[in-house]
Amino acid sequence: MDKSSGYIRLCTRAEEVQAQWIPAHGDFFVGKNGQIECWIDAVHGKRQVQQGFGISRKGEKVICLTPYIWLPRLDQLMELAQVPGRRFENVSQEFFSWAKTGYGQENELPSKIFTSLEQVWLAFVMQCRLGKVWDGSSWKRV
Repeated sequence: MDKSSGYIRLCTRAEEVQAQWIPAHGDFFVGKNGQIECWIDAVHGKRQVQQGFGISRKGEKVICLTPYIWLPRLDQLMELAQVPGRRFENVSQEFFSWAKTGYGQENELPSKIFTSLEQVWLAFVMQCRLGKVWDGSSWKRV
């Protein structure tokens, strides 16, 4: 599981992916004070997450918002890449074909730009499913 600062930066700016997060036991995320945490139902309870913020209450009148950044695991990214009505094998083949082509302005192979499989799969999801490419600082529509 990639927990690097580079992956955190990619995930932070992947707003469309963050919006799809429904916290589940075992999910990794960046929580308070930039600490990487694992979502554990017994610890985090039924805390609600909306648009990247954990919502909790202190007392009756105080609502606390805590920024969370989801760090999708490889299996979760593969699931995000799926297209309804298409077989998993077809989407996997699409990924492998995509991974052999030039990416971004550098026109380099994705494996030369991104340092982990999670980063490469996130780039695949962002480009092929959401029409965005990483330019080194943010996801830009292509």
